[in-house]
Amino acid sequence: AASTELFQTLAMTNNPRFWDSKTRCEQWCDTSGRPFTMQFPAILEPVGKYARLDPYFSLPTLRQASVKDIRTVKAQFQLRVLDDSYPKEAVSCSIKAQNTLMYLGSKCERER
Repeated sequence: AASTELFQTLAMTNNPRFWDSKTRCEQWCDTSGRPFTMQFPAILEPVGKYARLDPYFSLPTLRQASVKDIRTVKAQFQLRVLDDSYPKEAVSCSIKAQNTLMYLGSKCERER
């Protein structure tokens, strides 16, 4: 879950970086060099202002998707933090995650 302890594992140098040279996709990495991941509660807005689906977004539905299929899917979803109708801990985690994502995005923009 998104927490202060998790955020402290984020590498402060050499980020974002190309973790997989084959995909040429920039990723944020932790202090061990692995992609930085976090799990957090949020509301997914698939048709929000910033949501986008690639024209080739079509995973096979009759069989389990292969890793190759998943790697070629391109989607961008807009997230919304939880409101006060959810448990306090979940709302706090959701807000911390949003703040972290905003920080990472603004840091990328400043450095480019």
